Amino acid sequence: MAITRTAPGIFEELSELFASSPSHKQLLVYRPSDGLQQRARDLLAKQGEGRLTEEERQQLDEFLHAEALMRLVKAKIRAQQAL
Repeated sequence: MAITRTAPGIFEELSELFASSPSHKQLLVYRPSDGLQQRARDLLAKQGEGRLTEEERQQLDEFLHAEALMRLVKAKIRAQQAL
């Protein structure tokens, strides 16, 4: 089943960030847009209630993968800065 979205998803937002050649500081302070943060909170609430659809579960998985990627990027930047 294809995922239908009316607004850009987390990977679209991250691709725009990376395509803009951000500085390390910009990467370290990056947070998803308010709309994406709210969507993630909504999905987590629905998950806690056991009401996620398959499409929503896939979208929540995308948020979790994107968060893991950004944590790794930020950790590598911090490790480089510590040298």
